[in-house]
Amino acid sequence: IVRLAEERERTIQRQLTAAEEANTAAQTALEEHKKLLDGAKEDASKLIAEAKLVAGKEGELILAKARQDQEQLLERAKREIDAERERAIANLREEAVELSLAAASRLVEAKLNETADRKIVSDYLGSLEGLR
Repeated sequence: IVRLAEERERTIQRQLTAAEEANTAAQTALEEHKKLLDGAKEDASKLIAEAKLVAGKEGELILAKARQDQEQLLERAKREIDAERERAIANLREEAVELSLAAASRLVEAKLNETADRKIVSDYLGSLEGLR
């Protein structure tokens, strides 16, 4: 009976030792997993912060590009408006000249006759000869 009790005690002692070793290994593994999890959380936080920073910079670049495009569009529109205004002014001047010439032609036709025309031409030619 004593031998059986001693054997039983040794078996229990081996089981206790094995359980303690397994518990120690489990504690070690748990600590490693906690460290890995903390590292992963830190890495994730860094990645999120970096992504936010990149997104902010991209947003600023997009806004700057939009502003630049807007300014270029506005400048082009101003140039087109100025060019169109100049064309309109030139057309008005041309039309005014044509109207003035037409009016002058009618006035000359109405006021002058053949005798008066000959006198104007003679006087003009005389003034040219006087300049020589």
